[in-house]
Amino acid sequence: MASQEVTRSVLLAGSMFTGCGDDNGGGPALLKISDLEGSWNTTTYTVTSRTGEKVTIDLIELGAAFSFEVADDGSFEGRFFLPAAMKHFPPQGKQEETPAGDFALIDQDTILINVMPDIPPLLTDTRGAFTLDGKTLSFTDTDAMLDLDGDQQPDPAIAEATLELYSGDRNAVIFIEDFEGHWEAQEYRMTSKANPQRTFEIIAAGATLEMDIDSGGDFTGDLFLPSAVTQGDPVTIDDFLGSLEIDYQDTVRTLFTPEHEPFLTNTYGPFTLDGDRVEISDDNTTFDFGFGDGEEPVLFEGVMERTGKAK
Repeated sequence: MASQEVTRSVLLAGSMFTGCGDDNGGGPALLKISDLEGSWNTTTYTVTSRTGEKVTIDLIELGAAFSFEVADDGSFEGRFFLPAAMKHFPPQGKQEETPAGDFALIDQDTILINVMPDIPPLLTDTRGAFTLDGKTLSFTDTDAMLDLDGDQQPDPAIAEATLELYSGDRNAVIFIEDFEGHWEAQEYRMTSKANPQRTFEIIAAGATLEMDIDSGGDFTGDLFLPSAVTQGDPVTIDDFLGSLEIDYQDTVRTLFTPEHEPFLTNTYGPFTLDGDRVEISDDNTTFDFGFGDGEEPVLFEGVMERTGKAK
C-alpha cells in the first residue's frame, strides 16, 4: 500500500473524538494517537485497480490475515499471514511475517503507517484517509501502487481496509508457532457418514496419544492402543514423526511420515485453537470399523490439550 499524500476526504464526527475539548469546553475533542491503542484485527482489505479493467480483490476473503498490537505511542507489532494459494505475493513465498512499525497522525483525518520491514506488495509504508468509530478503524489509500496483473510492475490502485478492536484468549491471527508444546489427546473419534450412530472413540477405549510440537510445526509422538481398540494384541507406536501446516486460518493439514494406518493417517480440515485446546476434524477420510470389513467414509474428530512445554 505504498502511497503519496492524498486529499483529505473524511471528517470525524464529534462522538469519535476523545480527550480535551476547546478552551470554552465546546466542540469536538482532538483525536490522539493513544486512541489507537489496542489489538486490531483486519476484517476487510480490498484492492481496486485504477487503470484498465477495474478489478477488485478482497485479500481477507482469499485467506490473508493481518493483526496489529498498537501501543499508546502508536508503535505496533503485527502478524501477517498468507495462505499457500497466495504465496506468490510475499518475498520468498513466506506465509507468516511479523512486521513492526508505527501509526502517526498527520492530522485529524489522515494517518501515516510506517512498516518495518516492508512486505511488498501488500504491506508497505502508506498514507491515507481514516475514520475511527468506536471499535472500528477504516482506512483508504487512493494512491496505492500494487501489482494486480502479475507482470512484476506496480499499478495504480485504491486500497481500503477495515480493522476491528479484538479481544480474546488467543491471537487474532494464528501462526504455526502457536501450536508449540506438549499435547495429549482427549478425544479421537471416527463417525460413519452413512450411519452416524456408528462411532469409534479410541481415547475412551483406553488409547493414549501424546505429541511434542516445535515452533515450526514438526512433531514427534507416542501412541498406545489397548486390546479394546485393536481387537487383538496391544500396539505401541513410539516416536512417530510428522508436521502441521496451517493452510488457511481455519484449516490445518496433518502429515505423518510415514503414516501408520488406521489411526495415524494424514488429515486436512477445519480447526479451532483456543488457548491450550485445539479441535480438528476431517470430513473427507475413511476408516475400517471391522479391521478387515472394508473402509467407509467417516468424519474424523480430534481434541488435544496442551499440558506443558515440548519435551
